[in-house]
Parts: sequence; structure tokens; C-alpha cells
Amino acid sequence: MKPYIYKWTKITSVFAIKGCEYIENGIIKKEDLMHTVWTPINFDCPPVNFLLRKNHTHEVHMTNTFFNLAKEDWLKRLGKSDHIWNEFDFDDETKTQSARLFMTYDDKNTSSTFTYNSDEQDTKGIFKL
Repeated sequence: MKPYIYKWTKITSVFAIKGCEYIENGIIKKEDLMHTVWTPINFDCPPVNFLLRKNHTHEVHMTNTFFNLAKEDWLKRLGKSDHIWNEFDFDDETKTQSARLFMTYDDKNTSSTFTYNSDEQDTKGIFKL
């Protein structure tokens, strides 16, 4: 049995050329305002988007923090709040990310284990890793 693979695209484009004004070392500068949109491909959740100026000092951290919150919202909408995302295989050409959902269990007699669901509806079982 293969696990169900959740897929979404991530597209980043210029929202406004030189549309973000900021101050660096007392100098007013302008930079492009970038728009990132994550769109689910094979599961029913709304797309999410994020605006941030190009070359922001904390760009990676801020984008990842925002998207982690968006993924938590997706899990709630899917009724899988007790799961976490296991992402793999980002395809640069299609801008597609793949992920499996893992569930954590804390067992008093063993260390924590991770399992993943075999399909979207959990009808084929859960596999222990």
C-alpha cells in the first residue's frame, strides 16, 4: 500500500515593481514587493498567499513561519490536527511540493513513534515507522 501524497504548488512573482519602501542605515530604499501563493493540488483547502519585499533580511524565516501556520490551518480543515507534514521532492520545474502526513504517538513504554496514513480517508490503515 502506498501512502497518500498531498501536493501543492508554490509560485512567487513580483506583485509591485519597486513597490516596497524601507529604510536601511538611514537611507530610504525601494525594492520589489514579492507575492508567494501556495495552492493545494489534490486536497480541498484554500490557497494561501504572502507578501514580502524582495531580499528581506529575514525572508526565509518569515516565509517559512507564515507557511507553517498555513499548513496548520490546512490540517485543521482536513480534520487531521494531530498530524504533521513530512515534505519531500520539491519540483523546481512545476513548482510542486509533495508531502505525507505523519502522526505522533507518545507511548509511556517506548520512545515516540511516527506513523503515516496510507490514504486521504484513512481507510487502508496506518503504517508504523
